[in-house]
Amino acid sequence: MDRQKWVEAALDEIARVGVTRLAVEPLAKSLGTTKGSFYWHFADRSELLDAALEHWEMIATRQVVEDVSGQSVRERPEALVEMVFAPHDSDRAEWMILAAADDETVRPVVQRVHAARLAFVEDLCRGAGWGQERASARARLAYATYLGQLHLRMGAGIDSLPIDEVVSVLTSP
Repeated sequence: MDRQKWVEAALDEIARVGVTRLAVEPLAKSLGTTKGSFYWHFADRSELLDAALEHWEMIATRQVVEDVSGQSVRERPEALVEMVFAPHDSDRAEWMILAAADDETVRPVVQRVHAARLAFVEDLCRGAGWGQERASARARLAYATYLGQLHLRMGAGIDSLPIDEVVSVLTSP
């Protein structure tokens, strides 16, 4: 069992039980391995949580930015919306991590993710030709829509918003 498998399993477990209930022994059992394997890769639960949060931050921000940035400037808003508003296996882990943002370990990671996402969407809006104030307002609106949609889907089982309507928030004058 390598370190990355532990990290990915920790995110799966966070999706299932939440950040505060992440525990080494049940995780080892679910992986069909021993706690000794865990201690080969991590000093303690805290180190595992840090690694899981770091991995989530990477897939939740840097990976999305990299994927969307490969598109033309005109295609980026729609590509971003299609990518992030579609349901993903990782949505529940994200929802649980965001819900634990008052935890001192989780808070700075969530703050970095929020800031990176807002900055990227704001850059997309400025790339569409909008001034700073309007780009900032549209970025906040789009991101709040994403967070609300995630909450509705995870918490209330309500389907995703129509992609074309969300795209219009980012692209219409």
